[in-house]
Amino acid sequence: MTEDHNGEGELADRTSAHTTQGIMYFLRVVKYRKNIIIATMVIACLLGALHFATAPRIYQSSASLLIIQKGHNVLSSTDTADTSHTRALPTYSSLITSQVVLQEAAKKLDPKHRPYFSEDGVSTALVSNTNIVNVTYRTTDPEAAPAVLNAVINAFSEFIDETHKGSTREIIEVLTKEKDELKIELQIQEAELAAARQRFGDLSVRASGDVVHPVIERAIQLNQALVEAQKERLVHQAHLVALQKAVERGESVEQYFASTESEVGREALFAALGISSNTASLQSMLTKTLLDQRSTLNELTQYYGDSHPRVIEIARRIRMTEQFLQQVNSDIDSLDPKRIGSVLIDIKRQALAKAWEKENAIQATLEQTQAVASSLKGDIAQVELLTREVERLHSFYTAMVNQISNADLRQEHGEIRATITKPPKMPKDPVLPQLNKIAFGSLAAGLLTSLLIVYLLDLFDDRFRSPEDFQRQLGVPLLAVIRQLDEQTGEGTESIQAFATPDSVGSEAFRTLRTTLAFSPHETERLVVSSSEPGDGKTTVIANLAVSFAQVGKKVLLIDADLRRPGLSKLLALKGENGLAETLTAEREVAQLADQFLYETDVDGLDVIPCGLRRANPAELLAGSRFSDLLAWAEANYDQILIDSPPVLVATDAQIIGRQVDGAVLVVDSEKNHRRLVVRGVESFSSLDINLIGIVANRVRSDTSADYGYGYGYGYGYGYGSDFEDDPQYEDHDSFADQHSRPIFDEAPSADESDCDDDNRDYEYRRVA
Repeated sequence: MTEDHNGEGELADRTSAHTTQGIMYFLRVVKYRKNIIIATMVIACLLGALHFATAPRIYQSSASLLIIQKGHNVLSSTDTADTSHTRALPTYSSLITSQVVLQEAAKKLDPKHRPYFSEDGVSTALVSNTNIVNVTYRTTDPEAAPAVLNAVINAFSEFIDETHKGSTREIIEVLTKEKDELKIELQIQEAELAAARQRFGDLSVRASGDVVHPVIERAIQLNQALVEAQKERLVHQAHLVALQKAVERGESVEQYFASTESEVGREALFAALGISSNTASLQSMLTKTLLDQRSTLNELTQYYGDSHPRVIEIARRIRMTEQFLQQVNSDIDSLDPKRIGSVLIDIKRQALAKAWEKENAIQATLEQTQAVASSLKGDIAQVELLTREVERLHSFYTAMVNQISNADLRQEHGEIRATITKPPKMPKDPVLPQLNKIAFGSLAAGLLTSLLIVYLLDLFDDRFRSPEDFQRQLGVPLLAVIRQLDEQTGEGTESIQAFATPDSVGSEAFRTLRTTLAFSPHETERLVVSSSEPGDGKTTVIANLAVSFAQVGKKVLLIDADLRRPGLSKLLALKGENGLAETLTAEREVAQLADQFLYETDVDGLDVIPCGLRRANPAELLAGSRFSDLLAWAEANYDQILIDSPPVLVATDAQIIGRQVDGAVLVVDSEKNHRRLVVRGVESFSSLDINLIGIVANRVRSDTSADYGYGYGYGYGYGYGSDFEDDPQYEDHDSFADQHSRPIFDEAPSADESDCDDDNRDYEYRRVA
């Protein structure tokens, strides 16, 4: 378990280090591409300024509406406040921007303001915890903005009034129809009473005085009960009609909640709506507890202040109670309005059915009692009953007329009150475009765009822009950074920087390379030095490195194993001398030939074996056993062995030598090499399990950190011929770095055994860009 945790920690550390390294790398890229970033941001700012200058000016006018909804019983003359009216505010806010209201507002506008009217310009916003709705309108004309707002507010008020009047009108129609029917019945009963009195004489005074028969008294009581039952049935009927109309139009039905709740009971109504039976009692208990706690808090605050522990404790309880009560109320508020309306309609229908049953039962009982009373009292009872019936009908008729009058009054005043608390005003300054937002947006867009451009350029860039990129992208150690060396005069070792000017900055770089190799965890006594392409400066690097090793007292052997284009032999003025080629092709012992073809230099401890005369099969010679014998002899006689080989992408010689030595060093020209070719060179070593000790960044300018773009060309020729070597432009072996498209010779030169570059074959290597 501990090992797992340690492994995870190390992985996290590596990931964090890699992320930090990536960020630092991108910052260096940004620094290099700073001109692109500056130019992009300038362009973005100019575009933002152009937009600010050409964008139309938008003016905004605002108004505030206080909307109050009144809930009431349609048959009651007293309005009752609806405690949940704020729930309907989103509906009214949406109505303000509805197409019906806006179309009506457009009709009310002055003709000069109509061209500036747009339905999309009207917007609303609710003020939290209030009944206030803010209405705004944006347009290009400052005078049209308040005019449009006034038209919208007026159209909204008229729409609300018309909708409410339509609902009340329907209720009045139901009541008027009942009143007309009742009036006809009352007229019939009055006519029968008048006929009875005329037929039986004046019976307005009872013959038996104040004594009334129990049956007649019961009939009188039933008559009164029938009147009350008919009133109750009429109330339920009117409620049902109004509720059905409200549900059909999608209006709020919360105003009918209180009347329905009183009929079925709060707990029964909540149960019908699917709410727990304890919710009603719990809500009531929490409300009472909250009121008591607030009262106690006010008393304690007056005596002890706000910082007293008891005051703080009671305040905490109040907050907890309010939160819990809010949760209980949210359960009720979350009910579907359609479901509430359906449940209320069912309850009203049941109540109306019960009212009809009650009225019919009383009516049947009354008719039976009237029949009995008629048989007992005869004419007197009949007149009495007719009188009571007329009184009942007259009382019911009067109540009906009063309800119609009350409904007319409510129709005039309405149940939705919309009051303007902040009238619209003509704006002085435009709200759009906003200079600060455009400036910030331009800077942000310019920065993001420039960073994206820099990232894409870096992604598709096939160059090494700094020495740090070598180690990061190749995954091998960076052994040393060699600056662009000054050209040295003289021949042989006099042209080597580390020997000619040992105290120079360039010589110090080779000493750094020597130290890095000396302290490497790998064996570095036998090293092959190569490059990915010709002209990368590997010969210069290996010659200076050999001098640096010799300067610390080591015996160093330099072997020029580039049997194809031997730059090291030419650099040390050993061109045409016998050397490695003769050693590998002769039949005598390698040790004897090595001593014979070994050349001392002006540097103490530094010996050289030149390439020798050119051979047709350099790869086969290096892969033979004689080369291994030569390395064994050199290891026995020298402290450090350095081998110069052809470029790794040009020939397989470097890989053949790398398999027989301790490791390889790859020289990279930081201004010339393409990334993909260097990666391919590194992979050519790793694919053969050759120990690549590291890379050397060559020809790095002193201003690389500030400007690390390197020029390079595509295509090069790598061939042999006498005129190739005699060409003046190649007198300096490193001058090939600037000749990337050298023509390839098609004809082999004439053989000349005195020239180490002559042979009867010509080898051609072509790089494909």
